Amino acid sequence: MTNKYRYNDYYEMTQVFDDLYQKSKNNFSFRNLMDTISSENNIRLAFYKDVHKLIHAIKPETIEKYSNLIEDKKALNKLNKLRTQCNLEPINLVTT
Repeated sequence: MTNKYRYNDYYEMTQVFDDLYQKSKNNFSFRNLMDTISSENNIRLAFYKDVHKLIHAIKPETIEKYSNLIEDKKALNKLNKLRTQCNLEPINLVTT
């Protein structure tokens, strides 16, 4: 379960999920959840296994294969922080 929570934090979804859980415990009637479900960070969370491969990638072809998952500088910075914690070199990508 530890990895699941780490990925939630990586995509800043922990607070969102905690809030939804608390509301559900209080029998809250949810409406308009499509914004949350279709949010960019929630969609990215669905691809966490591929992002995890990119965190640990060493081969240039593997980095190239999964680099399309990193679309902005903020995500690249988070990725490189995790790579540094794994004693790997940061990845240099052109991001917006």
